[in-house]
Amino acid sequence: MESLLRAIKWERERDSRKGIFSFAKTPAERAFEERERERDGSGGYGPVLSQLVFSSSLAVMYILIKAAFEHGMNRYVFVTYRQAAATVAIAPVAFFLDR
Repeated sequence: MESLLRAIKWERERDSRKGIFSFAKTPAERAFEERERERDGSGGYGPVLSQLVFSSSLAVMYILIKAAFEHGMNRYVFVTYRQAAATVAIAPVAFFLDR
């Protein structure tokens, strides 16, 4: 218990010498966070925006699939078209990035 109190006292003295509180950020931490925000380009909302785009695209895909099946499209034909579209979309990426 005494060593814990000594450690707390030492941290308070250290913080008072720096002129900051223990919850305040150092200039290096503030600069790092600023660079991260600038690099992200969306003000820190990158993960939220990507999740919204992903969820929206899944909803649109579900609606299109449901409409296609209600109009009588065969499930095997749909799977074939879906695989062909995926191949056309991914093949250029694989071709240019695998060089």
